[in-house]
Amino acid sequence: LSDHPTLTFLKLRTSYGSTGNSRIGSYSSRGLYNFSYGNYNGYVSAIPDGTSAPNPGLGWEKNLMFNVGVDASFFDRFSISAEYYNNTIKDMISLIEIPFETGFESISTNTGDMRNQGIDLTLKMDLINKKNFTWTSRINASLNRNKILKYNSGYSSLFSIPSTTSAEPYAGIRVGYSTSTIWGVRWAGVDSETGQELFYAPDGTKVDHTTIRSYPATDYIALGDKLPKMQGGWINTFSYKNFSLTANILFQVGGNAMENTIYVADGKDLQNSNMSVNLLDRWQSPGDIAPVPILSINSRPVVNSSRYLHDLTHVKLSNVTLNYSLPKAVTRRLRMNGVSAFLNATNVAYWYKEKSPAGRNGIREIRFNFPESRTISAGLNLSL
Repeated sequence: LSDHPTLTFLKLRTSYGSTGNSRIGSYSSRGLYNFSYGNYNGYVSAIPDGTSAPNPGLGWEKNLMFNVGVDASFFDRFSISAEYYNNTIKDMISLIEIPFETGFESISTNTGDMRNQGIDLTLKMDLINKKNFTWTSRINASLNRNKILKYNSGYSSLFSIPSTTSAEPYAGIRVGYSTSTIWGVRWAGVDSETGQELFYAPDGTKVDHTTIRSYPATDYIALGDKLPKMQGGWINTFSYKNFSLTANILFQVGGNAMENTIYVADGKDLQNSNMSVNLLDRWQSPGDIAPVPILSINSRPVVNSSRYLHDLTHVKLSNVTLNYSLPKAVTRRLRMNGVSAFLNATNVAYWYKEKSPAGRNGIREIRFNFPESRTISAGLNLSL
């Protein structure tokens, strides 16, 4: 393609293969023992390691990997790289909790199959290429999905229940859903007459917090997914004579996070801890239409409620660097190979799709325990 006026480079690639992965350590499937002995009476004892039970039938994970990609360049100024991958894991190894009466806490076993697939894209563009001014832009994006395909015979959906102060959502792994799905119950607001929280039951009716806790885990629904729909970056570099400016932008589309209820526990820790300013919007008297229920030191938050679900879609100006290099004629007079000065700033700015209410906390304020620090630095580079 060296003489082609438009398409100056083209490469097609694909691969398929299978790998195994034990992920269990040496001899773990056979069961391990801890040995001890006495220096004075000469006794020797061996007791089973109680962390994981032996499983002689444990087999290897089998990862079937396929990918196909294309690399192309146009006009020697624009290039694109796109790749699709599909990895299917069969006989996943999972650590399953078992009754303590067995003498062990858990057992490693082959539980089922999972698929992980996605697309990676990279686009590089020389948008302007003049004598004194250039502009180069590079965009990369990744779209990833995973899904539980099936469980092996004898296994079913897996769940873990968070504590009342946990920042982690109610975790569940079900066939047909992502492993990062957030499971829980739909919040129905605050009862205007009593000030109590209301939730939607599986049949769509509104119930109180006591009733919603009586439903089994199988009745919980998918509220969101911690895995973003797309994420990536956009890097722009501008050069004018001896100046250069680089701006790095990161972005994420989709993806959810559950708010830690420790500071929005509706009064539970009000007597000994600071609370979120959002609690100022609490219910106070019959007839109030409020986003926060009545406060009580005996409250018990329903931590897997959609009330605490947030959208993490955002754009971040991650880094900006300005650089100036002395002309070659000047550096030669200084008997140096190069002299340059730079100014760099990190964590410059954020934009969130989900807006924070005026004077209140939203995802922008609660995403981190402490705000990300903005750092500004300057320096001088000397090359002798």
